[in-house]
Amino acid sequence: MRMHWWYRDSNRQIAMIPVVLLGSVLQVPGGVTMKLLAAWNLGAIVYLLLVWLTFRERSSVQLRTLARLSERRRWFDRLVASKPQQIPQVAAAFALIAAAVALPRIEEQGVPVWLAFAQCGLAIVTSWMMLQAGYLLAYLGIYAKEGGLSFPGTPQPLAVDFAYFACAVGTTFATTDVEVTSSRLRRHVLLHGILAFVFNSLIVAILVGVVTTHLSS
Repeated sequence: MRMHWWYRDSNRQIAMIPVVLLGSVLQVPGGVTMKLLAAWNLGAIVYLLLVWLTFRERSSVQLRTLARLSERRRWFDRLVASKPQQIPQVAAAFALIAAAVALPRIEEQGVPVWLAFAQCGLAIVTSWMMLQAGYLLAYLGIYAKEGGLSFPGTPQPLAVDFAYFACAVGTTFATTDVEVTSSRLRRHVLLHGILAFVFNSLIVAILVGVVTTHLSS
């Protein structure tokens, strides 16, 4: 397997920095909130694309190799990059900015209402995807080091299996048919479920309320 710079998660996060800075200095219409959400959307899309390029069509052995590569964090990585399980917290914060700050004042964002809705909607979608991606990488990293997950009928799980597990926890707050066999992973699953519940309940409720109010006015 030929190694590329984006195979290390810290490098993927570092790649977001110039994209986010570019998004913040471009002539994006609107105020500070719109510029902030535009920068986040650009950075998140780049990160998710690099994650997809890293793990697509990988064997189980290659997945373990890639997971261990990201586990070896250099001193510089610790300064500028987060651990995978910290990414969802950042994602939730940007989703909250979109849903609780921008949407209630949708007509005050300095852009057409449809564009503000689109920017906020995209921020919520990318934040949700980043939430699941962060925990996918966390689960994969722990599994590669010490196991802790049992996929029925799949002794050598692939990336799609970990994506399935992460999305199952993120949407149903349950582990479905996958068995969690370690306390460390149960702790991550618990935090994932709580964060996903807050995300899905609070942010979606705010979004529906704002859209309904705007359409009825």
